[in-house]
Amino acid sequence: STFDTATKPRRGNGITTPSRRGGSGRVLTDVIVDLGFIDRGTMDLAVDRATESGGAPERILVAGGQLSDDHLSRATAERFGLDHVDLKLYRVDPDAAKLVAPNAVRRYQAVPVSFVGDRTLLVAMVDPANVLAIDDIAVMTGYEVRPAVASLADVEWLLERRRGLAASVRGRGRAEHPEAPDLDSVHGELLRSVGEQVLEERAVALERDAQVLRRD
Repeated sequence: STFDTATKPRRGNGITTPSRRGGSGRVLTDVIVDLGFIDRGTMDLAVDRATESGGAPERILVAGGQLSDDHLSRATAERFGLDHVDLKLYRVDPDAAKLVAPNAVRRYQAVPVSFVGDRTLLVAMVDPANVLAIDDIAVMTGYEVRPAVASLADVEWLLERRRGLAASVRGRGRAEHPEAPDLDSVHGELLRSVGEQVLEERAVALERDAQVLRRD
């Protein structure tokens, strides 16, 4: 079926294209059922529980282990007519990813994964309807944002991977150059040296002025 085709990623690249660009106009719960991730009876029960609790049916299903985080993200991508990105398969461009700080990635649950042309970033988002996140990322990076969808688990996994790589690089640098000076210490020593030089120049000028006054 159309949906079966839409949810099958191209081999190796981690991108799943939607069956229709621009979205289907259907509610997310119907898309989840149409994709075969949850049967209609289970979804109806989740909708009833959500009505009583004020929550979202899909979140109730995820919390109960009946719907995976990955399936939820794929259904979200299909609903909005956007690409789905499997971050464990997709080759993330580190130059794009580092444009948004980790704390902002956590706050917006969104991370740039590649450049599209010269002026656009492909941004993998848990919630592509988060217009505030899209606008803020555009402002902080200076690029236009093209949203795609990724699971929350994948975004968190990528954050942990970035942190681990950064720690590994720092550790390797210290191991390879143990004699390298601490930059903070060097900076502090430089400031002290400049300060002492200024004080010395000031003292010389004061002594010169005093000598002139004594001659007068």
